[in-house]
Amino acid sequence: MKEREEILFDAQTIENKVRELAAQISRDYEGKDLVLVCILKGAITFTADLMRRLSIPVEIDFVRAASYGASTVSSRTITITKDIETDIRGKQVLLVDGIIDSGNTLDCLFKRFAEKGPAGVKAVVLLQGSGPAG
Repeated sequence: MKEREEILFDAQTIENKVRELAAQISRDYEGKDLVLVCILKGAITFTADLMRRLSIPVEIDFVRAASYGASTVSSRTITITKDIETDIRGKQVLLVDGIIDSGNTLDCLFKRFAEKGPAGVKAVVLLQGSGPAG
Protein backbone atom coordinates (compact mmCIF):
# COMPACT_ATOMS: atom_id res chain seq x y z
CA MET A 1 0.00 0.00 0.00
CA LYS A 2 1.31 3.42 -0.96
CA GLU A 3 1.94 5.74 1.95
CA ARG A 4 -0.14 8.93 1.92
CA GLU A 5 1.95 11.97 1.16
CA GLU A 6 1.73 15.27 3.00
CA ILE A 7 -0.40 18.02 1.43
CA LEU A 8 1.83 21.05 0.93
CA PHE A 9 -0.74 23.49 -0.47
CA ASP A 10 -4.50 23.31 -0.16
CA ALA A 11 -6.83 23.91 -3.12
CA GLN A 12 -7.62 27.49 -2.08
CA THR A 13 -3.94 28.44 -1.87
CA ILE A 14 -3.32 27.06 -5.36
CA GLU A 15 -6.45 28.78 -6.71
CA ASN A 16 -5.31 32.11 -5.27
CA LYS A 17 -1.85 31.76 -6.81
CA VAL A 18 -3.29 30.86 -10.23
CA ARG A 19 -5.58 33.91 -10.12
CA GLU A 20 -2.65 36.14 -9.14
CA LEU A 21 -0.46 34.78 -11.95
CA ALA A 22 -3.29 35.11 -14.51
CA ALA A 23 -3.86 38.75 -13.53
CA GLN A 24 -0.15 39.51 -13.87
CA ILE A 25 0.10 37.77 -17.26
CA SER A 26 -3.02 39.58 -18.49
CA ARG A 27 -1.45 42.93 -17.55
CA ASP A 28 2.00 42.09 -18.93
CA TYR A 29 0.76 40.81 -22.30
CA GLU A 30 -2.21 43.13 -22.94
CA GLY A 31 -2.34 43.97 -26.67
CA LYS A 32 0.37 41.43 -27.59
CA ASP A 33 0.20 38.17 -29.54
CA LEU A 34 0.70 35.60 -26.79
CA VAL A 35 1.18 31.87 -27.24
CA LEU A 36 0.98 29.70 -24.14
CA VAL A 37 3.07 26.56 -24.55
CA CYS A 38 2.01 23.87 -22.11
CA ILE A 39 4.80 21.47 -21.18
CA LEU A 40 3.18 18.05 -21.21
CA LYS A 41 2.12 16.15 -19.31
CA GLY A 42 2.67 17.71 -15.92
CA ALA A 43 1.45 21.22 -16.68
CA ILE A 44 -1.89 20.45 -18.34
CA THR A 45 -4.09 21.15 -15.30
CA PHE A 46 -2.18 24.31 -14.37
CA THR A 47 -2.35 25.53 -17.98
CA ALA A 48 -6.10 24.93 -18.20
CA ASP A 49 -6.72 26.70 -14.88
CA LEU A 50 -4.49 29.61 -15.93
CA MET A 51 -6.15 30.00 -19.36
CA ARG A 52 -9.63 30.16 -17.83
CA ARG A 53 -8.56 33.10 -15.68
CA LEU A 54 -6.78 35.19 -18.32
CA SER A 55 -8.57 38.31 -19.48
CA ILE A 56 -6.68 38.47 -22.79
CA PRO A 57 -6.87 36.29 -25.91
CA VAL A 58 -4.13 33.66 -26.27
CA GLU A 59 -3.14 30.84 -28.57
CA ILE A 60 -2.21 27.54 -27.01
CA ASP A 61 0.16 24.83 -28.10
CA PHE A 62 1.87 21.87 -26.50
CA VAL A 63 5.37 20.50 -26.22
CA ARG A 64 6.44 17.27 -24.61
CA ALA A 65 9.97 17.19 -23.30
CA ALA A 66 11.27 14.18 -21.42
CA SER A 67 14.36 13.82 -19.27
CA TYR A 68 13.22 11.19 -16.81
CA GLY A 69 12.29 8.27 -19.06
CA ALA A 70 11.13 5.42 -16.81
CA SER A 71 13.25 6.72 -13.94
CA THR A 72 12.44 9.20 -11.18
CA VAL A 73 15.88 10.79 -11.57
CA SER A 74 16.58 13.14 -14.48
CA SER A 75 19.03 11.90 -17.08
CA ARG A 76 19.86 15.56 -17.88
CA THR A 77 19.33 14.67 -21.57
CA ILE A 78 16.19 16.34 -22.88
CA THR A 79 14.24 14.59 -25.62
CA ILE A 80 11.45 16.45 -27.43
CA THR A 81 8.75 13.88 -28.17
CA LYS A 82 6.14 16.41 -29.35
CA ASP A 83 6.96 19.87 -30.68
CA ILE A 84 4.70 22.89 -31.09
CA GLU A 85 2.81 23.38 -34.35
CA THR A 86 2.22 27.14 -34.02
CA ASP A 87 4.39 29.59 -35.94
CA ILE A 88 5.75 31.75 -33.10
CA ARG A 89 7.74 34.22 -35.21
CA GLY A 90 7.18 37.71 -33.82
CA LYS A 91 4.91 36.48 -31.02
CA GLN A 92 5.38 36.40 -27.28
CA VAL A 93 5.81 32.86 -25.96
CA LEU A 94 5.04 31.87 -22.39
CA LEU A 95 6.17 28.38 -21.41
CA VAL A 96 3.86 26.93 -18.76
CA ASP A 97 5.20 24.28 -16.39
CA GLY A 98 3.76 22.84 -13.23
CA ILE A 99 7.02 22.28 -11.35
CA ILE A 100 10.62 23.31 -11.90
CA ASP A 101 13.24 21.04 -10.45
CA SER A 102 16.64 21.05 -12.16
CA GLY A 103 15.74 23.73 -14.72
CA ASN A 104 17.21 21.62 -17.53
CA THR A 105 13.94 21.21 -19.44
CA LEU A 106 13.11 24.92 -19.38
CA ASP A 107 16.68 25.79 -20.38
CA CYS A 108 16.45 23.44 -23.36
CA LEU A 109 13.06 24.85 -24.39
CA PHE A 110 14.17 28.49 -24.05
CA LYS A 111 17.05 27.80 -26.45
CA ARG A 112 14.89 25.77 -28.84
CA PHE A 113 12.12 28.37 -29.08
CA ALA A 114 14.51 31.35 -29.29
CA GLU A 115 15.70 29.88 -32.61
CA LYS A 116 12.14 30.12 -33.99
CA GLY A 117 12.13 33.94 -33.97
CA PRO A 118 9.63 34.90 -31.28
CA ALA A 119 9.36 38.44 -29.93
CA GLY A 120 10.18 36.97 -26.50
CA VAL A 121 10.20 33.76 -24.50
CA LYS A 122 9.43 33.59 -20.78
CA ALA A 123 8.10 30.96 -18.41
CA VAL A 124 5.52 30.70 -15.67
CA VAL A 125 5.85 27.86 -13.17
CA LEU A 126 3.43 26.98 -10.40
CA LEU A 127 5.81 25.20 -8.00
CA GLN A 128 9.52 25.05 -7.38
CA GLY A 129 10.96 21.61 -6.58
CA SER A 130 13.91 20.69 -4.44
CA GLY A 131 16.45 20.18 -7.23
CA PRO A 132 19.36 22.49 -8.14
CA ALA A 133 16.96 25.16 -9.45
CA GLY A 134 14.75 24.77 -6.38
